[in-house]
Amino acid sequence: MIFRALKSRTPKIAAVAAALALTLSGCGGGAQSEAGGPVTLRFTWWGSDVRHKMTQKLIDAFEAKNPNIKIEGEYGEWSG
Repeated sequence: MIFRALKSRTPKIAAVAAALALTLSGCGGGAQSEAGGPVTLRFTWWGSDVRHKMTQKLIDAFEAKNPNIKIEGEYGEWSG
């Protein structure tokens, strides 16, 4: 039963990861402000609590690999 529940979430998690990767890929290539300092980007998404947690983990991983880029996450509930 647990495997079946995990299996049904896998495509959704992969879709969120792919969407975030495509969205943030424009930030690659040494993105810096004109002054050469850190860059802050806003990223918004909506959905279930599972999507929120997975997206935040992906943002955290992206920021760890790109220390000069800060992502300001803006989560909206699915019902909002």
